[in-house]
Amino acid sequence: MARIAILVAEGARNEEIEFLKQTLEDADHEVRFMNTDTPFCRLGPEEFCGLILPHGRWPDGTSLDNDMKRFLRLSHLAGRPIAAFSGGVRMLLASGIGKGCTLTSPKSMRGLVEGSGARWVASPVAAFGHILSAQGPESMQELMEVFLSAVEAFQRLTPTEYLLETPPPEGGAI
Repeated sequence: MARIAILVAEGARNEEIEFLKQTLEDADHEVRFMNTDTPFCRLGPEEFCGLILPHGRWPDGTSLDNDMKRFLRLSHLAGRPIAAFSGGVRMLLASGIGKGCTLTSPKSMRGLVEGSGARWVASPVAAFGHILSAQGPESMQELMEVFLSAVEAFQRLTPTEYLLETPPPEGGAI
């Protein structure tokens, strides 16, 4: 069993959040919901085996809380699987994690993704090492299958083994 954080933004769709929660609980994982009011300064990446950034209206990079950015960056540096879809991709970009990655998102965000230094692919789901992204809610099932596999690998392997086993795939698209 792993503890997974779901960062819920304003405007997140209840049915999507419920799907994520149920999928994680069905896989025997503990779910912790967090939002912009969470005291991220008290959290470290070791508290979670993975993060999910679902759809919602996230603040832009200039108004994103510095403690939240720090938490996301430290989780990334610790190799935690991070899955984002739709508006959650904006959170990756705002925290600086997406730079140099291959990501997918709604087509309307392609310019934002590329302007943030990431490579955009027109694929339902993309993986770049432990950074996973999906175009939108219609790709959630596929994204969660890849995410659950990444969490299992993260738990099974040492951090070094995990990072060596999960190199960016050719092209980034799944």
